[in-house]
Amino acid sequence: MNVLGIVTEYNPFHNGHEYQIKQLKEQTNADYCIVAMSGNFLQRGIPSILDKYNRAKMALLQGSDLVIEIPSVWACSSAEYFANGGVNALLNTGVITHLGFGAETTKLTMLKTLAKIFVEHAPSIQSNLFSTVRSGKNYATARASSLNDLIAFVSADDTLTNSINSGDIHLLELAESNIDEVLNSSNNILAIEYLKVLYKQNSSVIPVSLPRKGGAYNTPTITGKFSSATSIRNSIFDGENSNWIDAVPSSTKDIILNNEQVLVHEDDISSMLGYKLFLEKGKKYDTYADCSIELSNKIEKNIYDYEDFTQFRHLLKSKDVTYTRLSRILLHILLNIKKTDYELGKDLDYTPYLRILGFNKESKALLGHIKHNCSIPMITKVANAYNILDSKTYSFFENDIYTSDIYNQIILNKFRDSSLLKNEFTHQIVIV
Repeated sequence: MNVLGIVTEYNPFHNGHEYQIKQLKEQTNADYCIVAMSGNFLQRGIPSILDKYNRAKMALLQGSDLVIEIPSVWACSSAEYFANGGVNALLNTGVITHLGFGAETTKLTMLKTLAKIFVEHAPSIQSNLFSTVRSGKNYATARASSLNDLIAFVSADDTLTNSINSGDIHLLELAESNIDEVLNSSNNILAIEYLKVLYKQNSSVIPVSLPRKGGAYNTPTITGKFSSATSIRNSIFDGENSNWIDAVPSSTKDIILNNEQVLVHEDDISSMLGYKLFLEKGKKYDTYADCSIELSNKIEKNIYDYEDFTQFRHLLKSKDVTYTRLSRILLHILLNIKKTDYELGKDLDYTPYLRILGFNKESKALLGHIKHNCSIPMITKVANAYNILDSKTYSFFENDIYTSDIYNQIILNKFRDSSLLKNEFTHQIVIV
C-alpha cells in the first residue's frame, strides 16, 4: 500500500493544489493521500481566510483522503518548526510511504544535499549565521552566505567532500547552483526543512518533489488558472471582481461563497492584538516564541504608534527582521505562544497526538491502518482528549483549543453573530 503525505495550509485550496495532489498521487501510485494542514493560523503569521474545517473539506473534495491538523504551536512558526510539526504528524500515522511537496527547483538531489549539510554541519552554519545576522542581514540572506562559506571550505577538503557525497547526493551540484536564489525561494526552503526531518530520523519515506505551477506564492494579482493563494485572497477581499473564481475548483468556490459572512482578513486581528500588546506593556515580550529582547524593546518603544496589524509590521520591519517573522512574533503574542511552549513541544517530539479534522468515507480503511500502526493517541473528539492524553501532552493540546477560541472571537467581533460559530468541543469532524 502506497500512502502519500503532504504538508500544507490551503489558504484557500486552489487549482495549483488540485494539480499537485493529482500529479503526486500519479507519480507515487498512491492508494491514499493524507494531508497535514495548519489550523486557523498560518506559517506566514496570519489568520486563515476560512476555518480549518472548511479548508479540510476543500481538500477532501479534491483528492485527499484524510486531513490531520498540525499543532498550532508549529503551524504559525518558522519553516524549520512548521516542517517538524507537519512531517512528524505524517510520520506518526505509521503508514506514510511517500512525502510530496512543491519546489521552485527541479533538482531534488540538490535539495537533499542541502538538507544533509544543514543537519551534519549545523554548528558551523549557526555560528557563522549569527555573526552575519548581527551585521544587519536578514536570516535567509545570512543562511545562504553561511552555507556558501561552508561549501567553499568543504570543497577544498577531499575527506569532507566524501563525507557529504553519498548515493544520489553530490556536493558538486551545489557548486554549479545559485544557492542564494535557492534559499530565498519559499517552497525550496520548506522542501529542505521537510528533507531535514526525514534525514534526521533516517526515515524510509520517499521524498517526491513537484515543480511549482503558476505564479509565485506571494504574487499579489490573479495570473490565470494557476494563481497564488495570496492573489486569490486579495481578489476575494477586493469585492470588485470575481477573477478568483477561475483559479479555484468549483467546490472551493461554493464553500467560499457559502461562507462569505465569516471570511477573515489578516487585519481582522488588529483590535485583539492591540489589546494584548497594551496588556503586556512593561512586562517584556521576549518570553514569546521567537521574540528577542531587542525586538521586545522596539515593540514597547513604538506601541503608542500602533494602528493595526499591517501598519505595525511595516513600522517594526528592519533589515535583520523580515516582515514575515514580525507577523509570526506578533501572532505569538496574540495567541500566547511562548518559548516554553516550543520547549514542551520539542520534548514531546513535536507531534504527540494525531488530531483528525476530516476524512473521506470511502477511505475508512485508511483509519484502520493508522490505528493499527500509530503509536500516539488519535483525537477524533476534543471532549475525549483529556482522558486519552497525559498531562504534558494535554497542556500542549490546549494551545489548539485556545487558538480556535481566539479565531472564533475574531469572527464574532467582526460579525456579531454567535450562531455562526461552533467551538472545538461541539464541532464535528468533516466527513465527505
